[in-house]
Amino acid sequence: MAILNIGESLYTRSIKDLIKRIHDATPVRDSVYEMASDYYKNLPDQKAEIARIEAKIQNAQDTLSKTTRKPVIADLEDQIKGWKIELKNFHTEIDNQRIKRRNKLVQVCLDILDLLDGANFLEENNRAAKLLGTVFMIQPDEGRRRLTLNGRAKHLYKACLSLRLLDRLLSADLIKDPFIKNRADILKQSQNGNVEMAQATYRDDIKIPLIMACLLQDIGRMHPDAQRILHGPDRNMNEFRTLSLEERTQLLQITSIQTMLFVRDGIGLGRYVGNSREERDQFVRLEQLRLSFILRVIKSSITGEGDIGDLIKIPQIYSSVVLSTKENNQLHQTPLAMMILKRGAESGRFSKAGVAALLSIVGIFPQGFGIAYIPADASDGDRYEYAVVNGLYPPKFDEPLCRRVTRNLQYYPNGNNVNISRKYNLYFPEARHKLEKMSRERLLEILEKLCFDFEERKNQDLIPRCWHPYHYFSDERHQNLWGRTQVESN
Repeated sequence: MAILNIGESLYTRSIKDLIKRIHDATPVRDSVYEMASDYYKNLPDQKAEIARIEAKIQNAQDTLSKTTRKPVIADLEDQIKGWKIELKNFHTEIDNQRIKRRNKLVQVCLDILDLLDGANFLEENNRAAKLLGTVFMIQPDEGRRRLTLNGRAKHLYKACLSLRLLDRLLSADLIKDPFIKNRADILKQSQNGNVEMAQATYRDDIKIPLIMACLLQDIGRMHPDAQRILHGPDRNMNEFRTLSLEERTQLLQITSIQTMLFVRDGIGLGRYVGNSREERDQFVRLEQLRLSFILRVIKSSITGEGDIGDLIKIPQIYSSVVLSTKENNQLHQTPLAMMILKRGAESGRFSKAGVAALLSIVGIFPQGFGIAYIPADASDGDRYEYAVVNGLYPPKFDEPLCRRVTRNLQYYPNGNNVNISRKYNLYFPEARHKLEKMSRERLLEILEKLCFDFEERKNQDLIPRCWHPYHYFSDERHQNLWGRTQVESN
């Protein structure tokens, strides 16, 4: 099997662009994570420069208090005035850099919402499934860059999951945070008033801050002290290696402290533009509420105090398994993400209600995951076919909503949606047993027709538990797997 038509749809390009704008490595250094790295590196020099200017001012003021000579007084006052202007300008320059970072981050959040917001519950779920599935399928399933690309893509993936988890918990009345409940109530009550204003309030006060919390949750890892642990003092160590207990403890401490400092000082409040003192005061109050919300969410995710942190912590754990940065991770281990979360909930690391809510949204098979299954019409189990998970809220957590991508062992771009039952899904032993009587020659024949890397795969297990759609999805013709609503059963 070979790809005939490599390319990217406009949507796929927009997803890749968003991921790069969040976390990338370029000479321009204008992604959110690169700007954070520069902030941490420049901070000591900035503090030293402020201290230098302040020391000059203090020394001059000390001298001024001890002299009565008018020429000296005049000269010192001029110097003090000049240094105060220099200090003010330097603070203004630092704050302008902060606003630049903040504006960059806000625009990324708005662009994420543009991809996810819909007219109703069904449309928003479909958009979320499309984003999650696209992020998963554009990541290679092997190769040296897989871990790096997965690590950079997790932020966007996590943000999408967090928004869906928030919606689910709100609909079940399981959110206790007063700030969220207040804004959600305003949105509910707006049906009889200004809906657009209520939606804008909910977006600005809840959605954008929550996305910010997701994107910035691990930003402290960009601090030089954290980077030295990850890469070693000479930057010659593999950042994805298994860290020692001491290294892991130090990294978590540095990351949590530096993340909170960056959110507070490196991002901070928005800047009011206008001439009204009343409007400015209200603007500052709202900005303080939003910043406080971000800090509370991140802090709760670290300390475990209060359920609000689960809004980003549960998606973080899930994303870390689905987009794994472990070198020995295997594709068939991906659906274990929900099992890991269940165990965490049982041990009290996060709420059982939050994990149950996420399970109801995604099931055990992540969006974009390749399902190998026996079609119900296959005579005596004479073949298996491929499908891709493309829908949220499966009827049963272990029976995913998918798009068929092969028919009679041929790839085709216009397959139907299908709900694949457990007894036909080759991920489960009972389904694989149905094919064990098939000859090796027949299994090799099927594999050669379906597999993009046949020569590498032919010596492995010939009855696949699953498959990775990376090569399939690299063909632009295969990148429209969403949109249909009718679902068949298999």
